[in-house]
Amino acid sequence: MKRSPQLDLLRGIAVLAVIVHHYYPEAVRDSHFLSKIGWAGVDLFFVLSGFLISGLLFSDWKRNGRLSIGRFFVRRGFKIYPAFYVFLLLTLPLLVVQHPAHLFHGLASECLFVQDYREHLWPHTWSLGVEEQFYFCLPFILLLLTKLRPSRAERGFSLIPAISIALVMICSWFRAHNGNAGFDGLHLRADALFLGVALGYGFHFRRASFERLARWWLLPLALALLAPLACYGLQRRTLPLVLTLNAVGFALLLWWIFPRAGVRLPPVERIGFYSYSIYLWHLPVVHVFRAFAPSVPMLCAAIVASCAAGILMGKLVEWPVLVLRDRLFPDKSHGPVDSSLPLASPAPSADYSPATS
Repeated sequence: MKRSPQLDLLRGIAVLAVIVHHYYPEAVRDSHFLSKIGWAGVDLFFVLSGFLISGLLFSDWKRNGRLSIGRFFVRRGFKIYPAFYVFLLLTLPLLVVQHPAHLFHGLASECLFVQDYREHLWPHTWSLGVEEQFYFCLPFILLLLTKLRPSRAERGFSLIPAISIALVMICSWFRAHNGNAGFDGLHLRADALFLGVALGYGFHFRRASFERLARWWLLPLALALLAPLACYGLQRRTLPLVLTLNAVGFALLLWWIFPRAGVRLPPVERIGFYSYSIYLWHLPVVHVFRAFAPSVPMLCAAIVASCAAGILMGKLVEWPVLVLRDRLFPDKSHGPVDSSLPLASPAPSADYSPATS
């Protein structure tokens, strides 16, 4: 598969934002602008995941006339599990020291990818639980939609935009009535993921309209929707609304950038190429640098070290496994990026998943 540099750019921005956010201690995050907004990199990852993973399934449907759900799950497993379980294994000594009281329950939550609902050991892995649950649900939702409207080539996929709008309203309601609980569960973040699915539907089944509407005004509109993030950060009173605006704003940002081959920043794209492994390993690395007083030079050092650690582990674990996967279970669909778009050089088919955050 070939990769879209524009999407790698967004992934690179997202993972860098999360690193900055986690570098600063919680008590001072609101006093540093980049840290104040950096947590929203996870929301950008969610939108990207919805777009890219649905694109794989839509491509499978368009090429083969069916959804190869078993193959999809096997290929997802090769992408997600080896790198994650190696991360847990290598950081286990640290976890034993930090969480002796609930180590067993925490490990169970991590290994079963229910970190977004249960106690967990690493504070950044909750989003992996959200995405993994989404990966499990989406193929069956799309399979159900294929049983509708049998006379149309796209079947019930045309309902996806309406479903995404409904999920925005439902998730917004859940967040507004969440009390003092957290905002980590799939039912609280599914709207961002499914807005990405709606964009994937538009690209694959309404291509002319998708490109016609990808105008310059999507960028200022996206930035306007993201403006409350810069004003309020993680303030609990406004967080439910901010999360909704983030989801819509990042969806419009993705819509704007995807067809624009001229929007490039190769160093950040390279970071995006390894974003999953960087995301996994950044927090242990950042904890080392948080032992010193916060400063811009130490922040830059933490970013460089986090990226270096993630790229190293990506080369040692993630990408060799993906090469093996492509030999054993080759991709039988054309990925989410159409061949008529400008593309970067070929790479092992990572399925473009941010699998982050």
